[in-house]
Amino acid sequence: MLSDRPKGANWTSPIPILHLDPPCVALQSSKGIHLVEARSGKLVGAYLDGAATIPSSVLVGSTLLTPSHGLTALDLSNPDSDLSVLWQTKSMSPATASPMVMDDAVFVVNNAGVLTRGSLDGGRRQWQVRLKGPFSASAVGFGHHQYWVNESGLLQVVDVSGQEGQVISSLDLGQTILSTPSVANGALYLRSDQQLWKIGTPPLL
Repeated sequence: MLSDRPKGANWTSPIPILHLDPPCVALQSSKGIHLVEARSGKLVGAYLDGAATIPSSVLVGSTLLTPSHGLTALDLSNPDSDLSVLWQTKSMSPATASPMVMDDAVFVVNNAGVLTRGSLDGGRRQWQVRLKGPFSASAVGFGHHQYWVNESGLLQVVDVSGQEGQVISSLDLGQTILSTPSVANGALYLRSDQQLWKIGTPPLL
């Protein structure tokens, strides 16, 4: 089935919503979020107050954290035609990298390269730490550590388990990296503009 979508540049990823019956997918655009049934394309609900077109939303439980007016939490537990807003905060505004949920918190990096940790029950800021940006790639997490690689290829490992975030290690790959790393089989994989990297056992760099 074909379904019309808002026209315009859009780099966001669809988010599967598997706890609903039938399963749905959240589609993000400059218009906001459209929640549609995966099989039929039927519109189930929508949030139409705008959203970013580069960083994608992230699902935690039945809450969709959407880059909109900073960060907006949408309730997908029992969606209706208008998706309910649980909370919204302008202090958690992601730049290019998508928000990340781990360690019972949500994390975003802004245009200045500042990593902010916020609560999941209201987006209240818990701490901030400055990284060396800019970033096109989103982060990946392993245990209590996050791996952020900036556009010039500087990989930074952040320990997020303490009262403050701490950069505990870094590795300069010296090549342009715009894509998000991945973790598999105890190793970190990164793709630069020239080659594919496999790095050690996280978080030991």
